Amino acid sequence: MPRWWQASAPSSVISFKGVAVYIGILLGLFWPAAIVFCVLWLATAFTTRYSSLSALVASFITPLFLWWFGHLALAALAVVLTLLLFYAHRENIKRLQSGKESRIGEKA
Repeated sequence: MPRWWQASAPSSVISFKGVAVYIGILLGLFWPAAIVFCVLWLATAFTTRYSSLSALVASFITPLFLWWFGHLALAALAVVLTLLLFYAHRENIKRLQSGKESRIGEKA
């Protein structure tokens, strides 16, 4: 990622864009997977109130869903996207592990 982008955009914005791209790709290639992703995100967000954890859980399970229904090429693509998403969320993962990640609706 270019240095000027890192300085101008907070990591939460970059992560959100990554999740939005992931959902957009799923919508374009196999919309039921996008629905599964969104339902998983919402369920995790509702129960934990962590947006980053919700994205990680949804992105981890979506390739399994695609594989289960026989969409092997899409599952492989989703694995690559999931790895990229986990890489983009590495700071969030550290904050989740240390208990310092902010929750949805929490004042900063």
